[in-house]
Amino acid sequence: MKINIMINKLGFLICILTIFGCSEGDILDLSVEFDPEPELQNCANENDNTFVFYTIDSSMKKSLSVNFTSTTFDIAPEAEDVPVNQITEITLNASTNQLIYREYGSTIVGEDYFCNSVPPANVSVTEELISTNGTLEIMYEALTTNSETQESFNRKLTLRNITLEGNGKAIRREFLDLGTEVIDIDISIDFDAELLNCSDTNGTSFVFYKLDQDSNSSLSFNFVDAAFDITPAIDDISVDTPTVINLNPTNNQIIFRAYDTAVTDSDAVEYFCNNTPPIGVNITKELISSSGTVEVSYEESDPVENPRKFTRTLTLKDNVFEAANGNPIQIESLVIGSDEIIVN
Repeated sequence: MKINIMINKLGFLICILTIFGCSEGDILDLSVEFDPEPELQNCANENDNTFVFYTIDSSMKKSLSVNFTSTTFDIAPEAEDVPVNQITEITLNASTNQLIYREYGSTIVGEDYFCNSVPPANVSVTEELISTNGTLEIMYEALTTNSETQESFNRKLTLRNITLEGNGKAIRREFLDLGTEVIDIDISIDFDAELLNCSDTNGTSFVFYKLDQDSNSSLSFNFVDAAFDITPAIDDISVDTPTVINLNPTNNQIIFRAYDTAVTDSDAVEYFCNNTPPIGVNITKELISSSGTVEVSYEESDPVENPRKFTRTLTLKDNVFEAANGNPIQIESLVIGSDEIIVN
């Protein structure tokens, strides 16, 4: 009698475990890792704050992709904004921020499949598992480069504590390496600083320059123009039509320089106005404009005032900067800076 009761209880327990043990899908040891690690690729965000990264194993006809929304992440950051050695975390879910594992009936082209709002109709998905939880970690590492015009970084994507589910299956991983990509970013020559000039410049040669906050970068504009005056007369100022100065690689140049040591204000005057380089300061980067224009525009502060005051603004237009090492940098439009002039 006792034996029968025990058998019945055991049978009931097995039945219960059988029913509930499979309720969330079979926990499988299906391999979602790719070996060797394929190239990590991305799509320029189709909509603001929407991002996609993916890897494809063409030989096995499978892919891993992660798509997410973020108001703080930038897929193409400025070099100075790259959070080197800092982890950016994205929480995964089953709706907006997803890791997706897929297998296909044929090979796919990543850009066509992941970067279009409507994937190709001739691609069949034979297996699909979608994350229900987990965390995406994004980290950058600075790389050594000889380029004067670009900085290079490794961008590494790692997934932690994820669960992929679908079609009655579930895969769990504490750690999954999605991949690494190298990104090359044009250095920025844009910084806020006081625009200065060499006021005692003689003849038709003129110099404007500025130093960044740390005094280890500079932007200077040297040019020759017979019609320009560093302190123009009132009749020579037009608030409607800017003065256009054409750049060339010889005497009309915009030059960006980075230094290994801060340049003092007095050294800057000697350097830019008297062409006397500071002692003990070495140039680590030098970019020189090879084409484009500079527009000099004027805006009057208050027409009633006497003497009259104008804000003079220098703006780069359609410029190309080149260096001894590195690819050219193209700048469509950039304000160099402004200064105030007083006209009697």
